[in-house]
Amino acid sequence: MRRLLLSSVVLAFVGTSLAGCKQRPTPEQCEDLCWKYNELHFWEKFEAQSADFTPQAKEEARAARQKVWDDMKARSFDPGLKNCVTECKRGGEAKQVPCMEKAETAKAARACLED
Repeated sequence: MRRLLLSSVVLAFVGTSLAGCKQRPTPEQCEDLCWKYNELHFWEKFEAQSADFTPQAKEEARAARQKVWDDMKARSFDPGLKNCVTECKRGGEAKQVPCMEKAETAKAARACLED
C-alpha cells in the first residue's frame, strides 16, 4: 500500500516534468513533500477502515497504526521514499511545496500534484 502511494506521487512528478523546464524543489523539500503526501493517505485509509469501530476500538487501532507510522519514519532506508524523492527532484515543481505544506487531507495533497 505504502509503495503504491509513493508510486502515485512519483507518477505525478513525472507527469509534471513533461511540461518543460521549471524550478525544482530541493532534496529536503522533496523528502518532506513525499512524507506529507504519504502520511495524509496513510491516515485517510485508517479513517475509512475504522469508520465502524467503537470509540474504544478506534482509539486502540489508532495507537497501533501510529506505531506502524513511527516505525516507517524511523527506517534508515526506504526504497519507496528514495524513489519518490528522486522523481520529485527530476519532475517536481517548487510551487507544489507550499501547497503540500498547507494540505490537511489526502484530497488536498493530490490536488497539489495535479496543477
